[in-house]
Amino acid sequence: MKKFNKIIATMLTVFVCASSLYIQPVFAATNIENEDSLYESGKYETVNIDGTNYIYHYYYEGNSRVISITNDMDNSVDKIIYNENEHSMYVNNKVYKMGEISHNVLQPYATNGWETTSNETHYVSWAKGTTVAVVAGVIAICLSGLGAAGVIAAIGPGALSVLASSAVGGTVYLKLQWLYSAFTVPQYRYLWSFKASTGETYGTFVSLVTF
Repeated sequence: MKKFNKIIATMLTVFVCASSLYIQPVFAATNIENEDSLYESGKYETVNIDGTNYIYHYYYEGNSRVISITNDMDNSVDKIIYNENEHSMYVNNKVYKMGEISHNVLQPYATNGWETTSNETHYVSWAKGTTVAVVAGVIAICLSGLGAAGVIAAIGPGALSVLASSAVGGTVYLKLQWLYSAFTVPQYRYLWSFKASTGETYGTFVSLVTF
């Protein structure tokens, strides 16, 4: 009997330990969704567009995300500021109102496949006839974790050139999704697309995100 009780006790101990390991810590939704190393770290990236190098600098001014774009050929600088609190974007000091942002609540438990944690819709505008470099920056600043190089690679410089010369804006659709199961590191990705004011839609594109 003592041996039997010892076996039962051992089994219960293993069960309790396994159960406690399965209970995962609650993730802070604000920290995860607002973490933005691209801008917090003040990163740079250089993109060649039609033979000209453009240097993108990502940083914060107060609570606003900023992209400054330097033309390496003539040293001219374009500046894009995204103020989330005002739902406004400034492109070379000209202000453009943007769409409201809606968020879902991030669930702390294991997911059943990829699940959406937030939905965002941003209406963006620019002056007709602007540069591809600026259009890529305007779209990228809405995506927070994806730089202009990623936008150009996804949409393509040719399509962006058409948008820059013939369109005066459009809508960025963005979903943040996560995939999480017990004993694994959570994975995140963006599903995003851009619909021009002229009606063309580019995407949906998938971009993995590291937080």
